[in-house]
Amino acid sequence: MRHDPQRTAAAYLGGQLPRRHRDRFEAHLLACEACWREVQAGRRGRALAEAAREVAPQHLRERVRATIEATPLSPPRCRPRRWVAVTALALAAVLGGGLLAVREPRTQPAPIAAAVASYQAGGGTWSGPTGPPPAQQLGDLRWHSSGHGTLGGLPVVAHTYQDAAGHRVVLLRADRSFPTAIGARHPATGATWIAEVDGVVLFCADQPAPSLLLGQDQAEVLVAASLLGLDAAGHRPAP
Repeated sequence: MRHDPQRTAAAYLGGQLPRRHRDRFEAHLLACEACWREVQAGRRGRALAEAAREVAPQHLRERVRATIEATPLSPPRCRPRRWVAVTALALAAVLGGGLLAVREPRTQPAPIAAAVASYQAGGGTWSGPTGPPPAQQLGDLRWHSSGHGTLGGLPVVAHTYQDAAGHRVVLLRADRSFPTAIGARHPATGATWIAEVDGVVLFCADQPAPSLLLGQDQAEVLVAASLLGLDAAGHRPAP
């Protein structure tokens, strides 16, 4: 087999080798470190390009793809790791650093993060007294306790419901809308959303009052929402 690691690795990764040559090259990879490095570098370069297309907006994904495809192949004796270099240059030219901003992880709004942390801690942040709960029982869950507090600067009243097995749903009421959690799903109609944050299910609605329900079981949360008069129908799985 003619030994040209860069060109052969590029043809191998691009699916251009006939089956017979592909089988011979794969056997050759077991003993040739230079060819193995070229294949690994090419795979990393492609993975980087695919990752950029996944996180970037549609118009940027199309420009990245077009730029990479339009980049001419270097002569056979160019320096190693050509795939990584070409991909990195293409991404830098197209995105100009913007991809880093797109990939920057977002944090949950302060009231949402605080509500999840409070639920996970067992609701020890609440103090009383408060008015009566909106319902004494929500399905198998009975009213357990109430209190008030502040979550990320948002004053709330909390009503905790619990069953004999220890399953717990917490209803938070506020005088203004809760912010939307990152990753929330919205139904086709209505002003509600549902999300899962750190293993806690959240359901939010603005009517009849700004309300946020938290629990560990989505079915229990949706049943509680329905019994409280919140519009949970759009979030139920289709029968």
